[in-house]
Amino acid sequence: MTDLAPKPAPNPAPPTATDFETLVRRAIVVSIHRLRRAAHRSAGNDRRHVALDRWFAGFAAEVRGHLELAQSGLLPMLAARGALDERALDAIAADHGWVDHLLGELGDALGVLAFAFGDEATWSARSATIADELDLVVGGVLAREVRLLVPLALSYLDADERAELERIRRRDLVVHRAPFSLAWLGETLGDATEARILAGVPGPVRLMMRTRRRAYARTVDAALA
Repeated sequence: MTDLAPKPAPNPAPPTATDFETLVRRAIVVSIHRLRRAAHRSAGNDRRHVALDRWFAGFAAEVRGHLELAQSGLLPMLAARGALDERALDAIAADHGWVDHLLGELGDALGVLAFAFGDEATWSARSATIADELDLVVGGVLAREVRLLVPLALSYLDADERAELERIRRRDLVVHRAPFSLAWLGETLGDATEARILAGVPGPVRLMMRTRRRAYARTVDAALA
């Protein structure tokens, strides 16, 4: 994984992040550790294979969505202001591509286990190995965001631009992936965070989140407990 040193930025500010960006990043870190442990304990448990395959489909979409929002929003804005050059953008794109590849490989392995398409011992070992690598790579990508991209965003973007990025992220979670994303954030980050999320989304979305809560809890218990 390529490590990038930030360029000197004007008007330095403390490294904080917008609300949903921070929540999603925290939830990914917690979830990927749980995923890794589950992958190492799944052998011989058909119910877990099926539940983990189902849960992982939603989680992989959250990780990809997080990276795609950076690629379509924050990174081009920073590049336009000279905060990131082509070399830096290429390195970030390569790391994001690496994450996407590992998500696809792990999804395939979990699918083989869920539908009993191959030798269980072989594919359980493969899924555990990929989960280890995914944990390492995603952890590095997210750590770089906090260390490099968040401070650059605070230095090079004004408050209105940062608020617009947050609005786009919130809309993406609420509109595009709400059946999984909001239940995932609430369960992963706890009751206090769930209350904050419920207070910040429209009424119909709150109702859907409450409806989905029990179904999601059953899936995550079978997959990751």
